[in-house]
Amino acid sequence: AIAQVYLNHRLFLLHGKSSYYDCVERTLYNGVISGMSMDGGRFFYPNPLASEGSHERQPWFGCACCPSNLSRFIPSVPGYVYAVKDRRLYVNLYMGGTASVNLDGSKVDVEQVTEYPWNGEVALNIRRAPSKPFALCLRILGWVRNEVTPGGLYRYADEVKPAYSVLVNGRPVES
Repeated sequence: AIAQVYLNHRLFLLHGKSSYYDCVERTLYNGVISGMSMDGGRFFYPNPLASEGSHERQPWFGCACCPSNLSRFIPSVPGYVYAVKDRRLYVNLYMGGTASVNLDGSKVDVEQVTEYPWNGEVALNIRRAPSKPFALCLRILGWVRNEVTPGGLYRYADEVKPAYSVLVNGRPVES
C-alpha cells in the first residue's frame, strides 16, 4: 500500500492529474493506515480483506518490513498534502492543519479546517499570500465526481449523485 502511494504521488508530479491523488487518498485511508492498530503496536501483514475474518493484527513478524515502513511513512504524510509547480499551489489531500509553502521564493501560509473524511466540508484559509498572483488548484475528489476509479471501468451501485461547491469569500465560483 505504501508503494502504491509513492507511485501515484510520483505520477501526479510527472503528469499533474488529480486522479493519481484519488488513488493516493484511497490507498492511504483504506490500505496503509488500516494495516496498523490504533495504538501502533500491532500490524497486518497478509491482506485482511482476503482473510474472511480469520487474520488478526500481530505484534511483530519475522520479516518486519511493515513496522519500519509505517514508522518512516506516517511522518511523511504532510509532504503529500500540497504540491507546487510554477505559480500554482495544488491542494492534493484534505486534512485539518496549517502549512507554510514556498511558492517561487515567497511564502504562502495555508490553514485547512475540516473533519474530512468523516465530514466533507473543508474550509481553506490563505493566511499569507505572495504579492504576485498565483493559482490555487483544488483537487475535486473522484468520488464527488461519481468516479470510483480513473477510466470508468467501475461504477457505484447506488444512484447517489454527490455534489460540491467552491466558495471564495462566501461567493460561489465555477470549478
